Amino acid sequence: MIETTEPIVDVSDQFKCLKAEQRDADVLILRKLDAPIQRADGEQAEYELEWRWLSNPRHVRCVLGNEFTFWRPDEIAGWENQSLFDVFRLFP
Repeated sequence: MIETTEPIVDVSDQFKCLKAEQRDADVLILRKLDAPIQRADGEQAEYELEWRWLSNPRHVRCVLGNEFTFWRPDEIAGWENQSLFDVFRLFP
């Protein structure tokens, strides 16, 4: 496993969201959905996580691409007190 030494920066003020954090060229944005949606596995999700990868880490809007995943509250319990990068563990 490769450990990164890049700092995690709160960029929540750049988005309409519950919480947003950036580490190098990766940005995680957590949003509460207006209404629950049904995921492909049949479960109801209330939260959306957007992962953006940036062409220029100095600008959170220089997006090369993004992906969305949907989560139940019990799957992300404790997100308020942790880094989004620790809660979701999307990166090695």
